[in-house]
Amino acid sequence: MPNDRLPRIAIVNPDRCKPKKCRQECKRSCPVVRS
Repeated sequence: MPNDRLPRIAIVNPDRCKPKKCRQECKRSCPVVRS
């Protein structure tokens, strides 16, 4: 599946996922942002 290559941001808009503002919430919504 090509979805495996794309980040999880597909379901969560990058604008909504802000590791700088919500690190914990971003980790749950965007597993891609683990660093």
